[in-house]
Parts: sequence; C-alpha cells; structure tokens
Amino acid sequence: MSFDNLRAAYDSMHFTMNGYFRNVIGYALTDQGVLKGSVSLSSDYIDLNKFTAFESADANIEVAGTESAGTGVIVIPANLDVSLAAAVKKADFDSLAIHNFKGQVVLRQGKVQLQQTAMTVAGATFNLDGSYEPQTPNKARFDLKIKADSFSIERAYAEIPMFRELASSASGVKGLVALDYELSGRLDPSMQPVMPSIKGKGVINLKKVKLKGFRMMNAVSKSTNLTDLADPPLSGINIKTSIKNNIINVERVKLRIAGFRPRFEGQISLDGDLNIKGRVGLPPFGIFGIPFTISGNSEHPVVKLKRDKDGKILQEKEDIDEGEEEVPEVLPAGTTQQQL
Repeated sequence: MSFDNLRAAYDSMHFTMNGYFRNVIGYALTDQGVLKGSVSLSSDYIDLNKFTAFESADANIEVAGTESAGTGVIVIPANLDVSLAAAVKKADFDSLAIHNFKGQVVLRQGKVQLQQTAMTVAGATFNLDGSYEPQTPNKARFDLKIKADSFSIERAYAEIPMFRELASSASGVKGLVALDYELSGRLDPSMQPVMPSIKGKGVINLKKVKLKGFRMMNAVSKSTNLTDLADPPLSGINIKTSIKNNIINVERVKLRIAGFRPRFEGQISLDGDLNIKGRVGLPPFGIFGIPFTISGNSEHPVVKLKRDKDGKILQEKEDIDEGEEEVPEVLPAGTTQQQL
C-alpha cells in the first residue's frame, strides 16, 4: 500500500505521511504478520506522553496486575519494521519541550533506533544517535550519543530534568558550554532515569562561562584567602568525566585564574556528595601551591587545606534490576482476574 499526503489523527495530534507499507493484509489478519515500510512523517505537535503503556483516554479502563506509580514507559509494537523520516515542529515528553525534531526513526522488533536526529531543547540544537528498548510496560533501556556545539548551561539546568540530575553542581555556572557525551541506563515506570543504572563518559567544554555563586570554588577561595578564585570567568576548558554506579568521576582539570593555577579531580555522587582533591598553584609559575580537599556536598562543601591522596571515597550504588515483569492485562473497571 503506497500513499501520498495521507492524513491521520490520534487523540489531538495530526500527522501527514508519504510512503508505503508492505504486508498490510498479513499484518491486519494474522498475529504473526509484520508491517514493513518506509514513511516520511510530519506533524505540528506530538504529545509523547499519550503513547505510554497505561495512558488511556477512557476513564473506565484500569490496569490489572501492576502497582507501579506512573503511566508506564512508551511501548513499541513488536510487529513493526518501519523506517520513519520524521519532522515534528513540537513534541512534549513529560516536562521536556522539544522543538524542530528531524531525523531517521526506525521501529523494529519492539525497539527504536535514532539515526542522525537533531532537535532543539532549551534553545539549543542537540544531535542524537542511539536506541530505546522497552523491556516491560514498567521498564525501558536507552543508549544515546549526544552532541551540542553551544548551549546555555543555565537554561539547560532549568529546562532539562536529566541534565539537572547529572550536573547538580551546575546551578552556580552561567554561560555557554559544548557537550559530547555517551549515556546509557534504565527508565522507571514514569520514564525517569534510574540514577544508579546510568553509565556514561564524555567531555564538557566550557566555552565561555562564569562561576557565579559556584559554592565549591567559592569555598576554596574563602579557605585560602585568595579572593580572585571567587566567581572567576573561564573559557576553553575541557572537563572529562565518566559515570557509573551513581558516581561521576572527574579527571584532572587545570585552570588559570588571575595568575593562579588551580587544578582539581575526584568524585561527585549523583546525590551531590563530594570527594575532590586539588591544588592552587601560586604565581608566577605555579611551582609552589596550596593543596586542598573538598568533602561534604554541593550545597555545603567542606574545604580543608591539606594533601589527601584518596580523600573519603564515595559509596557506589549498584543498579538493582528486578528483572522481567509479567505484562499486565488491561481489564474493564470493576472486573477481577477471577471473573475474567
């Protein structure tokens, strides 16, 4: 079946499609039929929350066999093998507003592949490649490569929930940064990331930022009586990190601030706990310096002027995956499993 300017609607959303489907009769009349095709799809607006497992416009439908808090993850039918060239002007996903989504979306065997996709979030363009795989109505896994040449870290912190969770200390940073990062992990029944499951690595480039009100650096400034270290402007700094078991490991970062040469490295937990060690190299060449360690948390950092090789190692939290759950059955309200 081929079509041109086919218009369709679901809930309050409207789509225009061009392309073809194969095996339409087999798909419609048999349980094993797989719908194959290649389609270009455009839409002014898509509400992704309407595609979650337990989302229903019918108030008389209830989900039996689940006690999950949330509407479930987005489930992809296993009998689809369809490639979509998608162009969506606006999409909502939970509290995240997405604009100008474009790219190749492949639905195959219950999974989603994103290929050379781009979208505008928090006023900046993000390029994504990766996959999304629902494993049960209450659980999904994702694997993404994310790149952004320039975005406002202040706006991203305010508008992107996952960024706020992964960079809790960024609340004191203002300016433009670039991002090149890989992330994978698990989503809960509310499509929120399970933090101990997150794994990743990559680079954040501070293109032009100011650490205004940045508690960690200001605490170092106060402890060392070096006022130039408070709220410094920074540019051209690469911060390499990796994430595993709820801990962000920060590789050594070297700075130059008003003749001083501070450096730091260590651990930051996704709960905000700190285990950072560093040194402030003194002018003119940084040969002599003041060592320091930072513990506590991002809200209340504790600075001690001493050398500590390992500091207080932060406790890792391993991801506890409860395994596959039985797919719950949708029953009319008031109907029990025994009655059925």
